[in-house]
Amino acid sequence: MKTLTSSICLLAFLIAEPTNLYACAAPKPFFYAFHAADAIFRGTLETYEMLGPHSARVTFDVLESMRGNLPLGRLSVEWPRPQGHKQQTYPGAVLVALERYGSQGDDHFKIMSGCLVQGIYSTDIEKRVAAEILSNLGR
Repeated sequence: MKTLTSSICLLAFLIAEPTNLYACAAPKPFFYAFHAADAIFRGTLETYEMLGPHSARVTFDVLESMRGNLPLGRLSVEWPRPQGHKQQTYPGAVLVALERYGSQGDDHFKIMSGCLVQGIYSTDIEKRVAAEILSNLGR
């Protein structure tokens, strides 16, 4: 029943959010970020600064570290978006999947992005499906 509920939620999300989808040569599963992320946290958006047409610097207030060892409080990360984007706002808490970059062991992170990889999950259905995936990964 749990799997059926997740499948129905994911299908409903994919139908309701067609703007997040674009053609890819080798698409990854929609919630791939939660399987591949080096760190995942729940937090609120503080600032959003455009760095260029395909990149932004975003600062979050980290409320809970769900994977990785992120400190609570302010965290500023780059958000590369190959398809471009506009200024974003998110009311309430969001889930954010990060990947490490730079030298091995560095604590430099960027928000996961790419072909069908969404790094920030803000809607209730996204957060519900993501929480279920994270609980299954913990088993």
